[in-house]
Amino acid sequence: MKSTIGYEHFVAKYFEDLGYSTEVTNSTGDYGVDVFAKKEGEKIAIQAKHYANGSRKVNRRMIMELHGAKDLFYCNRAILVTSGNFLPDAIEIANKLGMELMQLKFKEGKTFKIENDLESLANVGNLEELEMENSFQEIWENYVVSLSGKTITGITGLENKIIAVDRTGITRLTSKGKMNEIPIEPFQWTYKRIIERGSVSRDEINQEFEGRLSSGVVLVFNNIPLYTVTKDPLTIRLKKRETIKG
Repeated sequence: MKSTIGYEHFVAKYFEDLGYSTEVTNSTGDYGVDVFAKKEGEKIAIQAKHYANGSRKVNRRMIMELHGAKDLFYCNRAILVTSGNFLPDAIEIANKLGMELMQLKFKEGKTFKIENDLESLANVGNLEELEMENSFQEIWENYVVSLSGKTITGITGLENKIIAVDRTGITRLTSKGKMNEIPIEPFQWTYKRIIERGSVSRDEINQEFEGRLSSGVVLVFNNIPLYTVTKDPLTIRLKKRETIKG
């Protein structure tokens, strides 16, 4: 099954087999709800994400969007169903919001629920050892602002010219000669992720932010001496605990 709409109807059929009456919503104006399932006074808001090819994973923004839609449509429960996988932060947010996650594979025609247990995630190490004394703002002002006007190179040999840097983000000239702006939010998220887990991959950044901004984010962090970038997969890591010198 390749189509998104086909997967939504497949999910609806699964809940019908459980005794629910279902309604597949229109593609617009559904606020993230793809299927409503009703039974004996219960109303469930269901979002269906068909990511069977593994190119994308469910992230925390999708969880939060569905949580809001649940209340908007006066539903008792919210379930995010996918043919793919969940990012760790999606599981974490689902835990906090009391939402249900489910994998529904079309080929097997079977389902199994994700155990919403953060202990099942990879050990991210001692956070105290990873914690830095430097705030994101200090790093931005001491290292990133100074990149303005410079041509920087990444671990893969990719070059970008940083045209301007301010408190809202950076403007760069890509290796393909295109002018591109990257807002500050992806850099803030990446910084926080590294503090929490010690590293973050380019793929995780792509999952979190649209627009394929990860190459620029990785490139900038590669030019901050507090971090190292490794290949296969391309990952930013905290180098060591340091104090920024002004």
